[in-house]
Amino acid sequence: MVDLQEQAWAALLYVVLMLVQQWIHWIPGDLG
Repeated sequence: MVDLQEQAWAALLYVVLMLVQQWIHWIPGDLG
């Protein structure tokens, strides 16, 4: 079984998505 690996990947993806959202908020409005 790879439940642990799946959970680890899910956690990493979740953290990455949160960081990306924060970075998007930090990006100046000039780009968006």
